[in-house]
Amino acid sequence: MAVKKVIDLPCHGIIVTLYDDGSGNISSDLKEKCDFCGSVFCDMFCVDAQEEISNRDFEGQQEKRRKLREKANDNRIIDAYESFILACAYAGIDIESPMFIAAIEVTVDSHVNHC
Repeated sequence: MAVKKVIDLPCHGIIVTLYDDGSGNISSDLKEKCDFCGSVFCDMFCVDAQEEISNRDFEGQQEKRRKLREKANDNRIIDAYESFILACAYAGIDIESPMFIAAIEVTVDSHVNHC
């Protein structure tokens, strides 16, 4: 599988890689890492996170659960943003255009300010 194009966008560390076989991937600095295992793909349901929120002696257990759920939900929303950007790149939309970059910024800013 040969790389067709790598697009390094000037916002949020977004890097899109398109391959000749029609596949691709995207990475960014948008997702929050799990406080326990350090993965952005954890959804905060790793063994360590589950042990922490199930600990009956843990003060603020409900608040910790709520924060973990919020972080996991935010990461899922960011997955959708990233998938959309990747799909646009494959559809031939110029994702490097100033208008597209501005759209990414507005989307991320509105998510941060309203969630």
